[in-house]
Amino acid sequence: MNKKKLLLDLKKLFEENLDDISSLPYVKGNSIRVGHYAIRRRKSGYIVIDCKENNVINETWSQMAALALAKTLKDGKHRSKDILELDFHLQKHEMDCMFYEHSMSKSKDETKKDIIFTRYQMSKIKIKSLKDDLVRFIM
Repeated sequence: MNKKKLLLDLKKLFEENLDDISSLPYVKGNSIRVGHYAIRRRKSGYIVIDCKENNVINETWSQMAALALAKTLKDGKHRSKDILELDFHLQKHEMDCMFYEHSMSKSKDETKKDIIFTRYQMSKIKIKSLKDDLVRFIM
């Protein structure tokens, strides 16, 4: 009898704090879950799926943007336009960095390499700034 009461109290305590726990992302199968939203990897990036409605919300380039989108939707804040804009700029600068790395490795002209390296550094700084902005949405 005492064990049953103890189990009921424990269950009640767990269910009261379930909302706090459900905001934490966790891995389940091939997806990351945040509340009733799932994030899955695709060839072109990541998709955010609403598991209650069973439909795709949006596609993002980065996992960080997908996580920020799922987190804000779970919290009831509809900031998807801002997040997708940050994700678009993040994609642009990451692609630029790939191009700059390739150009630096193939170029023989030292002046051209210096110019490309400067652009590469500017894109890297911008990437860090964009990722910091996405982290603010997640936290």
